[in-house]
Amino acid sequence: MLSSTTFASECKVDEAKFANQVKLVEQGYGNFIVTAPIELESKPFQTMYLVIENKNKAPLIQGELRTTINNDLAMAHINVTENNGLNAHITIYWEPQGGGCPIIVRKSV
Repeated sequence: MLSSTTFASECKVDEAKFANQVKLVEQGYGNFIVTAPIELESKPFQTMYLVIENKNKAPLIQGELRTTINNDLAMAHINVTENNGLNAHITIYWEPQGGGCPIIVRKSV
């Protein structure tokens, strides 16, 4: 699984720094549209994941979300019907071409 600890040895990751750039737009009936800019600090958007954790914050499931680009935003649809005590969040990555430190944002659902 991808996580900020993967980059800890070489990069400083501040998952909250750009949290206000990621929006969860409620559509009703547990449906949300996740939007994120296609570029942050000259780093292009790479991918979006939905991560489900148990009460102890141990990841249970991680899945890459299918995203579309519209009006300079990366967008994905999620549906949250029940959480049964589980924690869900979206993790978004922006990475420079050719390597370097990524920007990682986590947004709770």
